[in-house]
Amino acid sequence: MRVRVLIDIDVVLVNVDERTAFCSDGVTRSFHEMYDADAQPTENPDEAIAAVVKVGDDQYIVLNLMDDEPVEVH
Repeated sequence: MRVRVLIDIDVVLVNVDERTAFCSDGVTRSFHEMYDADAQPTENPDEAIAAVVKVGDDQYIVLNLMDDEPVEVH
């Protein structure tokens, strides 16, 4: 059985130093977890290449923290 769930929330702005993500629903959420290049959990934002943000019960967004492109808000 395959189940698809649509998450209708986007991450608009990421602050790695504060470990937060501002989302399209107007809520700033703390990172649930961060991971380093070896896919190991880390607390060091300088080592993190990905972060997980919890947006609901059993709903998460994985963020790529290595992207050098600035985030634009329209």
